[in-house]
Amino acid sequence: MGKMIDELHDSASKGQLDLVLMIIESSKQKSVINAQNDQGWTALMFAARNGRVNVADALIKKGCDVDLMTKSGQTAVDIAQFWNHSSIVTLITSDSNNSNIPCQLSTVVTYFGKNPLDRCSAMRDNQEWIEKELHQASTKYILFHKLNPFVLYQDNKYEICPISYKDISFLLMGDPKPVYIFLGLGCLDLSNTNGERNAWFALDVSTLEEERVLKFSKKAEILSSKNKYAIMGFDEIQAGVIAQCKSLLTWHLRYKFCPTCGSVTNIAEAGYKRICANKDCISLQGIHNTSYPRLDPVVIMLVISPDKQQCLLGRQKTFPPGLFSCLAGFMEPGETIEDAVRREVMEESGIKVDKVQYHTCQPWPMPMQLMIGCLAYATSNYIKVDQNELEAARWFPKKEIMDILTGHGLNSGAAFSLPPKQAIAYQLIKTFVGTSSNL
Repeated sequence: MGKMIDELHDSASKGQLDLVLMIIESSKQKSVINAQNDQGWTALMFAARNGRVNVADALIKKGCDVDLMTKSGQTAVDIAQFWNHSSIVTLITSDSNNSNIPCQLSTVVTYFGKNPLDRCSAMRDNQEWIEKELHQASTKYILFHKLNPFVLYQDNKYEICPISYKDISFLLMGDPKPVYIFLGLGCLDLSNTNGERNAWFALDVSTLEEERVLKFSKKAEILSSKNKYAIMGFDEIQAGVIAQCKSLLTWHLRYKFCPTCGSVTNIAEAGYKRICANKDCISLQGIHNTSYPRLDPVVIMLVISPDKQQCLLGRQKTFPPGLFSCLAGFMEPGETIEDAVRREVMEESGIKVDKVQYHTCQPWPMPMQLMIGCLAYATSNYIKVDQNELEAARWFPKKEIMDILTGHGLNSGAAFSLPPKQAIAYQLIKTFVGTSSNL
């Protein structure tokens, strides 16, 4: 196996595409494409180092992991960027949309943040058009039972299980109709390359028994709500749509009555508005946020020490054992992002923060937040944990974080773990580690 990996890396470095493909296809282990040498380098990294665009393209199409890191904490993107191979940087980032490039933060798209559907928001109040799309044979429905999606599980990931109108027509023809949300036009079939633009709707089927829902597809299941992180098991292409569905359906479940006068509200604009049934309610006069979907802004920040060699991580009592993550908290009315970061860090850890740098954001459908990711630069070191907010917090040296990200810390029996790749906290931590390159 070791000799095969050496040959794979050597051929990738030299741009010998035919040999690279032959080694991958002849190997009985699918993991060979991501095999790392003693320094943590993969075939993609060697291709990136030497500007072998054809090899990099083939490896990406074969499904290699573009987020793997060397022992020094660099990804293939970091390597390609350092050696000025811009074509490979573009190739990897356009495919992944999840790679983290510290000097090009605008290219980062976090998990739940990529939605391929055209939302067609201008058509939501065209009820005639919406009704037509509801009944189209090509229209696809994503079913939710008590806020849990009806999904397929294959190739070690969840996928949306699309349901046709003919299968759920009896629900839409009933009275009252179940809650439905127009999601947009596009294609969510990961195997479809024809570029079809079907209409997609989310449909709440909570009025049905679970057994009845399961009959829609023998291969599908209702995603369990017992593990709230199971929703992070979707391909990133579909994850954004799931986030869109879940956040909106949660809003409808929680806001059946008018927050202004307490009267019943009715759904409008294909699921994107609720209108108070009380004609005298002031919410019907002008534009009021009470009529539109709720979105809660949350700041999440990686605090960097004054010497920039450590980062501050904390853990809540509800975290899995050993997990440490970035500090976070809800924004308050009349507060800027920067002030919210400074306040939350001070309240939870006693650390003073000066400069705050926006990184990127992430929709978070648990239930309906927008996570605003920032890097926060501390001016003090002494930690005073608020036990009501955190169970613990401490400074972590960059080397210690790097060992965990590259997997070497796990082998040495590390006493802590970091958030999964799908979480914006992981991207913030990865950015911190990547600020110092050693290529």
